[in-house]
Amino acid sequence: MKNFIYFVIYSFIGFIIETLFRLVTKGVFMIKKCFLFNCLCPVYGVAALLIIYTTQNIKNKPLTFLIGSLVSSATELIFGMIYFNLLNVRIWNYSDMYFNLYGHVNLIYSLFWGVLSLILVYKVHPVVKNIVSEIKIPKSVFACIIIIFIIDVLFSSFFMKKYKTANALCTGINFVLKFWRLFMISAGDFRNGMTFEMDGGVFQVVEFQHVKPGKGAAFVRTKIRNVITGSTVERTFNPTDKMPPAHVDRRDMQYLYNDDGLYYFMDVESYEQIPVSQDTVGSALKFVKENDICKILSFKGNVFGIEPPIFVELEVTDTEPGFKGDTATGATKPATVETGAMVKVPLFINIGDKIRIDTRTEEYMERA
Repeated sequence: MKNFIYFVIYSFIGFIIETLFRLVTKGVFMIKKCFLFNCLCPVYGVAALLIIYTTQNIKNKPLTFLIGSLVSSATELIFGMIYFNLLNVRIWNYSDMYFNLYGHVNLIYSLFWGVLSLILVYKVHPVVKNIVSEIKIPKSVFACIIIIFIIDVLFSSFFMKKYKTANALCTGINFVLKFWRLFMISAGDFRNGMTFEMDGGVFQVVEFQHVKPGKGAAFVRTKIRNVITGSTVERTFNPTDKMPPAHVDRRDMQYLYNDDGLYYFMDVESYEQIPVSQDTVGSALKFVKENDICKILSFKGNVFGIEPPIFVELEVTDTEPGFKGDTATGATKPATVETGAMVKVPLFINIGDKIRIDTRTEEYMERA
């Protein structure tokens, strides 16, 4: 019982370490890299237990450092290979770093784990041990915790294997979001970009229009695209028609550059780069500059769409001169922004001004 409590405590501490690490290195609060829906990193819990019991009779700190480093690295390697070979998911990837082993282990991090092992063995565990010794948990409660944990592992494994990602498997909030997406969606709720399954395929709504004829029942006229084949068809639906939502992976990636009809994006965490064809990108990047963050939409590993930032700030590079006092209500003129795209702007806007644009409507909002 105590060992399981230790495991939970150190798995939670691992979750805190991972979250703080991303906050410091990336500058954003990113709750990722967890295996379970709850706030636990099991690899930390397992490694901590192994280190505690392999070093319990050792009083030599350099030897503790060495053993802790080796045990942590071995645990990281085994977990990484299990995730990759059984679930086809990389929760961490050191492939772009020197002195790595299969991308699962890296020398620099191994030394870091050694330092954490010293802190664990000589500072943290004595305190945790005293606290746990004072805790009295009824066996029935403990059994429930074990059952919930096992169910969590099974569900997490299922979602990782099915969606090829662990990014959303972190908190109870994300579990609710995943569960909510299992419900059917109705045609009356269609929105541009929404994805759903129909007739054995996966479709994305490109355009939709609610039609209420003078006679007869209302219907929804749509243009939908098969995200697998790329073909587009027009189809009408009854507003009450229901379809299961398609579970699409949306990843935040940085737009780098384009070359020979291919647009390159980079995962800001793993630094993995992927090329996306012009046909897939379409006009999604007309207001996007290099290094901007976009959402890459994929289904079963196949990228089928790009979602630009909702709001962007761009500099006007060409437009007719504006004059002080040109504030006629509703009057606009064409302007070219730094990405080469055209947008209608008020008469007072000049070359060099920065403006805010809504990429959903492709309309000017305000001066930045």
